[in-house]
Amino acid sequence: MNSKAHTVTSYQADEKRTLGFAISFLVSVTLLGVL
Repeated sequence: MNSKAHTVTSYQADEKRTLGFAISFLVSVTLLGVL
């Protein structure tokens, strides 16, 4: 039970980090397109 909760927490952390990377990538591409 406890290890399952830990797995879910670590999965959410990975998801958040991936989302942040995707957002910064899109921002960089947008800025390069504007420039």
